[in-house]
Amino acid sequence: MFLAWLQSESSCYDIIWCNRLWGLINVIGIFLYIFLAHFLLSLITYKLREETFRTWFRFACGFVPLSIFLIFLARNSHGGSMGIPNILDQETVAFLLSLLFLVISLILILYKSWNLRGK
Repeated sequence: MFLAWLQSESSCYDIIWCNRLWGLINVIGIFLYIFLAHFLLSLITYKLREETFRTWFRFACGFVPLSIFLIFLARNSHGGSMGIPNILDQETVAFLLSLLFLVISLILILYKSWNLRGK
């Protein structure tokens, strides 16, 4: 949070090396977010029973291509018409679908694990 505030305060207005440094920090931050998401899902699915993992994997194999298709169909611009913004651009659709994937995955894993606990 502090780095985002510092970057927004125009501390690197015309300094080339400073702008390149912030570009590098942003790229590293993106890779850390991606790594964190993969690490958390891997941690959750590591100790699952085989039946639970197969159920989740079948869901993931169907959801990922569908979400790629829906993101591809979404508009690529932020513009709207007559002052009404277009809120369903590719970025918003990708964020909503990834959030939906996470929530459905957690619910599916918890439900299947709970049902298999007694067996």
